[in-house]
Amino acid sequence: MKKLVSFALLLLMGSVFLSCSKDSEKTSLIEKIKKRGYIAVALEPGYMPFEMKTKKGELIGFDVEMTEKFAQKLGVTVKYKETAWDGIIPALLTRDGDDDPIDVIISGMTITEERSEKVNFTKPYFKTGQAFFISKKSTKNIKSWEDLNQTDIIIATKLGVTADITCKKLFPKATLKLFKTEADAGVEVMNGRADVMVYDQPYIASYVKANAEFLTPFLTPFTDEPLGMAVRKKNTDLLEAANQFIEEFSKSPEYEAIYKKYFVDMPWFNDVEQ
Repeated sequence: MKKLVSFALLLLMGSVFLSCSKDSEKTSLIEKIKKRGYIAVALEPGYMPFEMKTKKGELIGFDVEMTEKFAQKLGVTVKYKETAWDGIIPALLTRDGDDDPIDVIISGMTITEERSEKVNFTKPYFKTGQAFFISKKSTKNIKSWEDLNQTDIIIATKLGVTADITCKKLFPKATLKLFKTEADAGVEVMNGRADVMVYDQPYIASYVKANAEFLTPFLTPFTDEPLGMAVRKKNTDLLEAANQFIEEFSKSPEYEAIYKKYFVDMPWFNDVEQ
């Protein structure tokens, strides 16, 4: 009888231990971040004006400055993990240990149903949509996005982003050319090998500003796309902290100043890699 009681007690203690371990796993990321002294953020530079590099190699952008403010609120610094876009969600999902971790993606990522099956998104910190530009040398009769669904139209954009999905959905008759980077897609239009580049409106505006003599922009977004931070589904504590930060930051003078810097005044423009 004593053996049976002891065995039952061991089972009970084991289940309690496992339960506590699972609860700890779900709620301990903030503590880990504060203990190590930094938050590890995955991003892919090149998405103007959210994350980009200066000619000296310095990482700047709307997302970068917002991330610094978030880290300050947590009382830590930031370590950026530059990650290729097609591997950025897998990197977040697999690098959750103490060796070279990634805690969150802050990289101009659109909140979508497909991505939400893998990660949890914060509330939106920015809202944008798809826009496009054409070459001034184009002979195609393009007056709006509704003119892009034609068999003689060649569209360039980046592989694996919402522009890729949108083009396949809205413009099935057009020829779609996909590239590893935004810049490569833009060059395709500049060199006359594509008629149109479709991408997020802020990038289209920035790219055209750099190449205004060659390109005609259509900057009114024809989709509605919210951007959010992405975290692992189990890290509900970080999700809650990020949501609270976004709620406060989006209403602050700091948000207005950073927005004005990157989307209105653009003093960084001539210093970045195009």
